[in-house]
Amino acid sequence: MSLSGSVVGQGRGATPAGQQPAGLLEGEGRFVLRTILLVMLIWTVLPALMFKALPLDVVESGMWGREWLIGSHKHPALPSWFLEVARLLSGGTLGWMAYLVSALFTGASLWLTYILVRTLVGAETAVLGMLTLATVEHFSWRSPEFNHDIAQIPFWVAVPLLAWLAVERGKLMWWALLGLVGALGLYAKLSHAVILLVVAGWLLYDTKARARLMTPGPWIALAIFVVVALPAVHWLLKTNFSPIEFAQERGRSARSLPEVLLNLVLVVSPAVILVLAARYWPAKTETQEAAPADARARLTLAIMTVAPILLGIVLSRLFGSSIRQDWMSPMLCLVPAFIIDRVVPRQILVGALERGKMVGLGLLIAIPVIYAGAVVVDRNLATSRLLRVNWPQLEIAAKLSDVWRQETGKPLKVVAGHPWIMGLVGINHPDLPSIMLSGDPKRSPWVSLERVKRQGALIAWEDRYPPEPSLKALIGNRQAKTLQFSLGVRRELLTVYYVVIPPAP
Repeated sequence: MSLSGSVVGQGRGATPAGQQPAGLLEGEGRFVLRTILLVMLIWTVLPALMFKALPLDVVESGMWGREWLIGSHKHPALPSWFLEVARLLSGGTLGWMAYLVSALFTGASLWLTYILVRTLVGAETAVLGMLTLATVEHFSWRSPEFNHDIAQIPFWVAVPLLAWLAVERGKLMWWALLGLVGALGLYAKLSHAVILLVVAGWLLYDTKARARLMTPGPWIALAIFVVVALPAVHWLLKTNFSPIEFAQERGRSARSLPEVLLNLVLVVSPAVILVLAARYWPAKTETQEAAPADARARLTLAIMTVAPILLGIVLSRLFGSSIRQDWMSPMLCLVPAFIIDRVVPRQILVGALERGKMVGLGLLIAIPVIYAGAVVVDRNLATSRLLRVNWPQLEIAAKLSDVWRQETGKPLKVVAGHPWIMGLVGINHPDLPSIMLSGDPKRSPWVSLERVKRQGALIAWEDRYPPEPSLKALIGNRQAKTLQFSLGVRRELLTVYYVVIPPAP
């Protein structure tokens, strides 16, 4: 089954009456696909050429990937699975393939968002919404840092799309996919539950959807969801819901809600430029009115846009924390299209599309150029804290690996400490060491104290991340030694402290 013309236009106003909707790879669909491929190419090649170190979340998830976990003490492990597959496909090291994995998820998110919006309110709004979304932080300059927020976005968008198609078409295939994708999203991030609750509420609220509940489809979806989600439930019970506790702790350290909302406004400001241009830039030619949108489809778009944001804020408050800006990244997917649908009159939407394309493509080129300039300035001129992607990963990994080899002569099988320094050492090490987070077996059940005694461990840290009590206990009375690394001519040397726990003879 192809997501082509039979999928698009299910909102009755998506195409003019009496006309067949164009396939997704016809007309504006080709422009959208080329644009998404351009975005993917930029954010794969640029970091591959410019970054000296992998981003923190890539390093941490990549270290977990070799353990093939269902989940860690923080998150479920779907991003780790993809990074491990990328490492294996690239010959045993993780480099540019990590950026390609993230670009694939970003591209899928943009494409699915385009399909959903086009299905509900038409191609013009869908194209402009996709262009504006591609300028938002997590879809542009932060996209190379593949993490759980980025990983969950395609699943987040696919759930309402599949729910709409299942209700409109009534075929068991769409219901089965809804159950499968709904469950798989939980392996990307547990906050995926927010969109599941919203879609469940919509199924009960919408008259046509409610009528479908008496058919086999929804129950098949529920059965598939339960079966696929069971391992995630078992993992949560086994870890005593530690990921939820972790989220609460992170939420308590987040900015206040007004600060988060203000920062979000700044983050989406490039998108605002495009919307304003589409709305107010005078047309050079006579405009053509877009087809009217169906009221039920427009209401569905509004629900899927606004309800997750409100529910996310309410749930964070109920759990005694605040919502973080990065947690809101999937909630932004439909915001540009929703604003365009409500702000840009349909009488000028066709003309606005042509103007929006020019502005949008200009922003898509300008943002990576500006970001590349910021990376270069940080590396060579700035005196403040160095961006992690500018850290000398190869030098740090080589020197600490040499220390281990000289002192033990054995394979390096365990690294312990903060995931940043130890991840830089272990992520591409030929011995494929496991990471023992903060020296705590509870956080890293794949590394027991008996294994450390048998295989030894390399421990390292720097002043920004001093040893936690569990790591101090692992170090014991051993004396730390130091290595120094240059972070640039305008910065002080970086001092790394390390301890070698030799393997048992």
